[in-house]
Amino acid sequence: MSASSSSTSVEPCTVCDQPGTLCCGACKQARFCSARCQRKFWCVHKVLCGRDPDVLYLPPLSPDELDNLDRIKDAPVVQGLSTRTALTLTYLGIDWATFMTYVSSAAAAPPNDVGRNELIMFAQHHLFTARARGVLPSIGKGTVWYNFGHLAFGLVATCNAEDKKRKPPQWNPFEATVRLGDVLRRQLVTSAVWQAGPESRTQDVAILRTCTSRTVEAVERADIPLGAKSQLKATLEAILAWAS
Repeated sequence: MSASSSSTSVEPCTVCDQPGTLCCGACKQARFCSARCQRKFWCVHKVLCGRDPDVLYLPPLSPDELDNLDRIKDAPVVQGLSTRTALTLTYLGIDWATFMTYVSSAAAAPPNDVGRNELIMFAQHHLFTARARGVLPSIGKGTVWYNFGHLAFGLVATCNAEDKKRKPPQWNPFEATVRLGDVLRRQLVTSAVWQAGPESRTQDVAILRTCTSRTVEAVERADIPLGAKSQLKATLEAILAWAS
């Protein structure tokens, strides 16, 4: 795939706030203002190219991630619970074998694709936490999907926690992931920019601010509890401050 010029488009760059005068030569959907912004997002776009840009898609776990996930299934990782126990308590009716099928599969038919995305986030969150607590060896920075999955699961968990404070009817399983679809897609861009590493610190911080502002705007538009909106915006701004 390569980026091609698009003289008629006035849509902004996928990564920054400049006009997206370049587009992906294959799908014609991802817009870029420069080769620099293209490089920053390409590790993600090469996975998403040709897919519906309005639908969140996460690739399956790698063979190494699947092996490590199986290694920690009975280890206390999050809040003293094993990954297997946390799975069955969080997602009623999903056993370990079904879980592993979802997170190792490249796709699932709707509406199960939403559930598959959230289960992949759950898996990445537990792998991330296991490494942070020394249950698994550290891998350094990790992949963009690994870091995004951990962060995304936290955003979804925040929304679910706020929803549980409300009177019934409460959300159906995986509802938070649906309601946060636009937020998560925009945060994925931010994660890709951070993952790409610095080329020019001043420009990179400006791009991260633009990406974060877009994600915060998506939080404002999302149909989620006000308490969740406040917490999510605070989380995103704290991440930006740390990255800056």
